[in-house]
Amino acid sequence: MVAALLRLRLLSLGNRVVRPRGAAERWAVVVAAVFAVAAVVGIVALGGVAAATTSELRSAAFVVVGSAVVAAFWLLPFAFRVDEAMPPRAFAPFEIAPLRLAAGLALTRVASVPVVLLLLLLIVQAGAWHGDPAALWTAVAADVVILALCVLGSQVASAVAGHGIVARNVAGLLALAVIAILAPLVAVLATLPWSGSGVTVLRRTAAVLDWTPLGVAWGAPGAAAAGDGGLAAARILVALAIAVVLGALWYWIVRRAGRTMPRAEHVRSTAGLGVFEAAPPFPAGVIAARSIVYWMRDARYAVPLLILPVVPVVIAASFAIAGIPSGVAAWLCLPLVTLLIGWSVHNDIAADGTAFWLHVVTGVGGRADRWGRIVTPLIVGAVVAVGGGYLTAWIAGDWGMLLPLIALAACTLLVGLGVGSAASAIAPYPTVLPGNGPFAQPQALRGGEPAKQALSLLIALLLCAPTIALVIAGLVVDPALLAPAAWVGLGSGVVVLVLGAELGGLVVSRRAPEILAFTQQN
Repeated sequence: MVAALLRLRLLSLGNRVVRPRGAAERWAVVVAAVFAVAAVVGIVALGGVAAATTSELRSAAFVVVGSAVVAAFWLLPFAFRVDEAMPPRAFAPFEIAPLRLAAGLALTRVASVPVVLLLLLLIVQAGAWHGDPAALWTAVAADVVILALCVLGSQVASAVAGHGIVARNVAGLLALAVIAILAPLVAVLATLPWSGSGVTVLRRTAAVLDWTPLGVAWGAPGAAAAGDGGLAAARILVALAIAVVLGALWYWIVRRAGRTMPRAEHVRSTAGLGVFEAAPPFPAGVIAARSIVYWMRDARYAVPLLILPVVPVVIAASFAIAGIPSGVAAWLCLPLVTLLIGWSVHNDIAADGTAFWLHVVTGVGGRADRWGRIVTPLIVGAVVAVGGGYLTAWIAGDWGMLLPLIALAACTLLVGLGVGSAASAIAPYPTVLPGNGPFAQPQALRGGEPAKQALSLLIALLLCAPTIALVIAGLVVDPALLAPAAWVGLGSGVVVLVLGAELGGLVVSRRAPEILAFTQQN
């Protein structure tokens, strides 16, 4: 059976390479080939460098690199929605024993480019310890466990990623957050002076990853080389226990897939109208209530909002790479987050899809539409501005920056809402359809969508420029300018919000049929 499954997998992979279904798949094959060549070169270079270092540094290097590899096997199926060519449910009609099917599908996973590259890395790791027989045999044993960890973890991740839209969205969000945090850290490691502080950072990073599920097995050969066979055995046993847990989970997934059929999600029935009962009895209030429902239940709104906490981490890491003082990041992170919260409404009409026809047939004015939609991001942004201001001042230990920072964040929030309200009506563009996940690719009707996004965000930044300039002048020239900066920020933000909402409302009222036709084609 394993031979038959392996033959099916090789045929599937061969068909994708020889007969790609479209331009996107052809480019994916090219990118995968380039990545594979670069990975091979990097693995060989790593082996050469590791063999020339001390056993301690060699172990630390493999722990750090190996942890990143294991994390990639566990997380990338969520982040990139890997298309599983042989899902367990497809074999349900054949009445194959769940244990045999689980083992067979796991073994066929070896016939893939990532696992082949992993095997090359494992061979290089074992070869790096060829001068020490104990470390060499420990590396071979650890390699077997690491291979099981990566293959089983990838199988489980692929199954969960394809199970349902909720699982894909939540897990994909976590994966992207981890990738977004790790990316600047990798850049920091690449720019370190390895002849000096870089070695210290490598050792500290390895010490953190040493006993995590990602790196516990990679440190076993180093422990054996240091003469601590008990520690090496303990590491392999811990990693083996994790692999057993993953194997049990994979067996449960396969067994459940063969005994159950996919069912539609259960829709709960509740009494009353919920948030609509508390909404003010006029059009803008009802639209605001519907907007609250969108932000609470629609993953297209919730997922980008949940990603925002990653922004300060990325900014701080990027500034650390560039050598910019941390105090600048303290002033920049919160206003940028609130700007993105306000700017998130810049294409909200297109996100409505065909539901926008309700506004047209009921004669709802454009002003009610624009003001109703900004209520939720305004509340969310205000909470973030105040809470983030207190948190930033506490971390920085400077309570004098509290009020100016909150005012600057309020300015970017209001300006983002004003510009976004106008842009959503003037220049909508195709977006993810209602009911689809936030990571789906929308159907582009015409070019220029990225330019529309960039232009609206650039306009918002330019309108915030006076307040930003006053804040910079207050920090560099005279602290007395911080108080006027706060008033200028609040005043300009309110003006832009009112003008943007009114302009957007005027456009919606005059071009409602054209906007409805666009949403029906989106």
